[in-house]
Amino acid sequence: MTNILFNKKHLKEYALYGSIAGIFHIGSVWYFLSKSAYYPAPILFFGSILFMFVIMVYAVKLTKRRSDNKSTWGMIISGQITVAFGIVISVICSFILCSFYIPGFINGAGAVGIFRSAASRLNVNHTGTIELIFITATFENYGAGAFISAMIAYALKPDQTQDLTPEIFEEPPVKDLSL
Repeated sequence: MTNILFNKKHLKEYALYGSIAGIFHIGSVWYFLSKSAYYPAPILFFGSILFMFVIMVYAVKLTKRRSDNKSTWGMIISGQITVAFGIVISVICSFILCSFYIPGFINGAGAVGIFRSAASRLNVNHTGTIELIFITATFENYGAGAFISAMIAYALKPDQTQDLTPEIFEEPPVKDLSL
């Protein structure tokens, strides 16, 4: 039995939609770092919302696809793989942007502050800024993407009665111990 989740066509699709989602999040990181102030910090969370909408578009596309006849579990797994690709792109690009915009990011000698309104005790060597960027790039994006891919898979998938339970989740048969 061939595994349709990991064939070349689907891996390219995961990488494409994951990359688009990661790039949308990176746009918000770039805006946050280019303004050099803390007042646009909520824009990072808006980037996670954009990330979620790209994953939603991909999940809706999967519900319309008849050629693969994907089960609900297959759609959820496809969404999770796409979210993982998006998070990898988002974290790598966030690292690159932090290297350009935050002085001393790589070597840890960031004594000169780039943010005008930063609390000095909470942002020693830009740790508060880096935490905010990378937490939204990983945990926030994962939460938003995983939630929307599971929600769309169950809400929009037509005729879920024909789906089979994956072998992993099937209960083993009960042994009859009576003689």
